[in-house]
Amino acid sequence: MYNKGITLIELLVTMSIIVLLGTLIYPSFSSLLAEHHRHNAEQTLLIMAKNMEIYKVQNHQSYTGVAFADIKPANLPTDHHYQFSITIVTEQSYQLEAQPEASQAHRDSECGTLTLDQLGERGSHEAKKPNNCWDI
Repeated sequence: MYNKGITLIELLVTMSIIVLLGTLIYPSFSSLLAEHHRHNAEQTLLIMAKNMEIYKVQNHQSYTGVAFADIKPANLPTDHHYQFSITIVTEQSYQLEAQPEASQAHRDSECGTLTLDQLGERGSHEAKKPNNCWDI
C-alpha cells in the first residue's frame, strides 16, 4: 500500500534547493535592478539638459534664473530612487545631478551621484571611472 504524501526528507531537499537558488539569484537581480534605476536617472538627466537648452534659447542665451520647475520633465520618476537637482548655474554653464537615495544608494555605491553639464560631460562623484557608470 502506497502513502500519497511527501516525506520529511523530500520536503527538506526541496526547501534546500529553493534556498540555494535564492541565494544565487538575489545578488544578480539586485545588480540588474540598480542598473535599471541608474539608466532611468541618466535618461532623466538628458531630458533635463535638453530643457536647459530650450530655457537658454528662450531667455536671451543665458541659463541665469533657471529654476528646477522650468526644466523638470513632465514624467519625472516618482519612485524615489534618485533626487534630481541643478547644482551650478552661471550665465553660460550649469551642472545637473542625480543623487541616489535609500536602497539605490546602497545597491549602486560604486557610481553614486551622476552629473551632467552644459558640454554634455557625464560624470559621477564617487566613481573611479565615471564613464563606466553611464550606460547611454
